[in-house]
Amino acid sequence: MKRNIVLFTGIQRFCRTLKERGYRIAILREKGEQLNEREEVDYVIDYDPRHLDGLAETLKGLPFRKRVLTVINRREKRVKEFAVLNMALGRKGIGLEQAEWLSDKYFMRKRMSQVDPSIVPEFQYFEYPSTSPRHLRIGFPLMVKPRNLFKSILIARCNGLSDLERTLRTFETRVSETESRHGVVLKKGLLVEEFLQGNELSIDSFVSPRGKIYHSPVVDLVPAKDIGIEDYHVFGRMLPTQFGPSQVVAIEKVAEKGIRALQLVNSPAHIDMVYTPTGPKVLEVGARVGGYRSEMMKLSFGIDLDEVAFSHSLGKGGDLVPKFEKSTAVLEFFPRQEGTLKGIKGLEEVRRLGSFHRLRQRMNLGERVGLARQGYRCSLFVLLNHEDPSVVKGDVEVARGIISFEVG
Repeated sequence: MKRNIVLFTGIQRFCRTLKERGYRIAILREKGEQLNEREEVDYVIDYDPRHLDGLAETLKGLPFRKRVLTVINRREKRVKEFAVLNMALGRKGIGLEQAEWLSDKYFMRKRMSQVDPSIVPEFQYFEYPSTSPRHLRIGFPLMVKPRNLFKSILIARCNGLSDLERTLRTFETRVSETESRHGVVLKKGLLVEEFLQGNELSIDSFVSPRGKIYHSPVVDLVPAKDIGIEDYHVFGRMLPTQFGPSQVVAIEKVAEKGIRALQLVNSPAHIDMVYTPTGPKVLEVGARVGGYRSEMMKLSFGIDLDEVAFSHSLGKGGDLVPKFEKSTAVLEFFPRQEGTLKGIKGLEEVRRLGSFHRLRQRMNLGERVGLARQGYRCSLFVLLNHEDPSVVKGDVEVARGIISFEVG
């Protein structure tokens, strides 16, 4: 029987592309999850993320399991599901041990430091309130991070002991609502690590079924703190990179060390780093293509990362050679204060910018919004693209000035 089903860990735009080519599409659907584009999907596999053993049993009994051609993951919080799919379908790829490392910031740091401590920040596990903040061995300033959250949610910088104690008290008050909002259960303890000085960046790499690694172009990141926002989300993602060729080589080498430390195989790898005065250090690794990255690469270089990920999953490699060069920026906007969203000003003006490509309002009027450190994801993103880098650079500044949130 022809193996013509592509199984996704969740619906994405690439489902439609493959559907149009004649593939059948299967996806996972978490309990309570709404599907807005159901027509793109042929098979829905319902599951409870709290009971992945049940998902494994469901997969073993699927009548069409022998027709599954490959598995694709784009969901940041479904790396364990990705591993379960690989194992249940007898597919080469990350397993549950790798998934545990990838979904826990502390385990990830620990694993990579065992292989090469030079590629990660200095870090330690911290349990509050059973451990006194005075017993930390990490010097200030330092970063405090939940072990198993994403998108910079509840991450904070602490410049001194009183700042740390206040941050820990605030964190405790936000745990319950953050778990409810994002459908997660936070692990016990926190990751505390040194604050890294340097330029932030990301790179998306692809590991073949045989372990060979290929890299896409580097993306420059603009942290919110660099534009005067007291938060630790990424405000901007920019192409092409401003790093030079020798720096890109160093970035790729550190990416490969991280990939091998985490034993990734037959998977994309989205890697966030800081380029410090002593070289690149890894902040995060995900078994997926990064958010916005496929669209950014297509607009800037004519590279389709979704196609590359699909091709690599079949053991066929992928085309990562730039066809042209344009400038692209993705900007994430958060309200400066927490509250109920009443409105967003400046959207029509942004749509008239010379480099405007698209925008999406992710939070609806009447919903609760705030900064990432307060437990929220972005309320709005804007994508800019133009042949002239100076146009994009200027429009980034204009957009920053005209977008504002009405919060009550």
